Amino acid sequence: MITKGSIMARHWKRQAVRITGAFIIASSAAAAEHANTNNLPADGTDDFVSMSLEDLMNVEVQSPGGLTSTDPRRRPISITELDVRDIQQSGARDLNRLLEIYVPNLQIIHHHSHQDHVGFRGIISDRDDKYLFQVNGLTMNNRMLVGADNERQIPLLGDLRSVSVVRGPASATHGSGAVAGVIDVETYSGLTFQGADVKVRQGLVDQYTATELRYGRRFSETSGIFLYYGVAGVEGADADYYIGKSYPATNGLPANVAGEPYGGPMANIGEAGFDAIQQKAHLSYVNGPWEFWARYTQDGSEMRPIRQIYASVKPADVSVEDWTRGREGQNQQFTAAVSFKKEISSTLKLELLQSYDIFAYTDSRSGIAVGQAVRHASENELFTRAIAVWTPNDAHS
Repeated sequence: MITKGSIMARHWKRQAVRITGAFIIASSAAAAEHANTNNLPADGTDDFVSMSLEDLMNVEVQSPGGLTSTDPRRRPISITELDVRDIQQSGARDLNRLLEIYVPNLQIIHHHSHQDHVGFRGIISDRDDKYLFQVNGLTMNNRMLVGADNERQIPLLGDLRSVSVVRGPASATHGSGAVAGVIDVETYSGLTFQGADVKVRQGLVDQYTATELRYGRRFSETSGIFLYYGVAGVEGADADYYIGKSYPATNGLPANVAGEPYGGPMANIGEAGFDAIQQKAHLSYVNGPWEFWARYTQDGSEMRPIRQIYASVKPADVSVEDWTRGREGQNQQFTAAVSFKKEISSTLKLELLQSYDIFAYTDSRSGIAVGQAVRHASENELFTRAIAVWTPNDAHS
């Protein structure tokens, strides 16, 4: 039987964990106070400040709207581009909230299947397979099951230099899955970030504790290294929850009245799945036309219970806490990529990309699915891309 005392005990247990975690991370930040923070991050704008107007007019910018550089005035697409200042000034805790703030006609829904889902222009799916999520132009989607259900809810944004969002099917040049749009994030490199810093953040309502460490060094005009690691303990928001139908007291649960908050045990909204930490690591090394980067992310969440906790009969050997546990999921992804970009002549450019990706997914059905084992699935992808761009000049007319 659920009592007020047991609910309060769970509340104070969470408070103790939160305070302990905040103390440990704050201590780590204090230990790193001698890190080199005098060198502020370079966002690359100084390179453009020193250019002449003629040079600026000749700068080509590549966007996720296509695989090659295109004049922005000639791109037949709707695109939202956010730089590091937009990201920092938004106050967003994660990528989902950042997109919700800035991107027109973007919808985010909370669902009992996997994490929050993103939709563009009315196109949305519970598998997040109608749009692509890319890092540095490389698609990170899980093709087998969850689509782009990765990295968007981690409250760690310190490695992102810019975010570009293509809305609509004009992004179909990227292949299958780009029906609704493309989300492309660009990370820092040793050429765009120099110095070292440590950042600690604490969420008070949507509760989380996050620590991020960054280090960048530029060896020369064309080479540099960037290292990033972020870790977060996510407890979510302890908000009211409503089950839209009245039920009498059963299965050890108090009676539920439609329109009034549910009074039994449940996870917080957005709470991390399996009580695991969420983390992200990124390494980038640039040397002339070559760039190597590797990335690891771990995220996931626990859902809240559904009405079947009342409508179904709880087996005698299942505890109330297990019976009311929502569906849990966890994603782990490791990606390594190497690229080569070279201007062969004034009219010919060559771009090569080779990557390897491992996406592992763990899914535990809700407590009412008695007897169903935790599912583990993984997907490996080897990807190769070669692009030759020929630009004719007046002599070719």
